[in-house]
Amino acid sequence: MSEKNKNIKENKYSFRVNNKDYEKIEKNIKKSKLSITEYMTKSALNREIVVIDNLKELVIEVNKIGVNINQLTKLANQGKVDCASELEEINKELVEAWQLLRQLIQRQA
Repeated sequence: MSEKNKNIKENKYSFRVNNKDYEKIEKNIKKSKLSITEYMTKSALNREIVVIDNLKELVIEVNKIGVNINQLTKLANQGKVDCASELEEINKELVEAWQLLRQLIQRQA
């Protein structure tokens, strides 16, 4: 069987829930940013559903910090500020923060 045929979804589940549970499920699906099928499959198979609020805003802020550090690094290289060693350490930590953010983004996908 080809890889393409393995992912064809041929089977369907249908079940009933009360209004309160329905609203809670709908809220969780929207919050997870998954499709209904993805959410229900992960839930039924006890797979982890990762929801990170404001992830996009966090990425934007970390990017802004990186831009500021790059500007300070340029000034340090020009001899206009004396903080090269501190900037080097901050840059290492920023790289580590980006790696962690990428891992979070992959877990959420």
